Amino acid sequence: MVCPNLILLYVDNPLTSATLYRDLLGKEPTDYHPTFVSFTLESGLMIGLWSKHTAEPTALAT
Repeated sequence: MVCPNLILLYVDNPLTSATLYRDLLGKEPTDYHPTFVSFTLESGLMIGLWSKHTAEPTALAT
């Protein structure tokens, strides 16, 4: 059985997107950097917002 612990989303601007997710989730980010922001939920699941401009490997789908 697969039990994912990270959902990674490629976004245009992680710092701007963090504002939306902060309001949506009702919590502050656990990591906050110009190219990557993450949130950790109570279940342990993490949501990462990664800049599509600096991600390696390059994000091909949008």
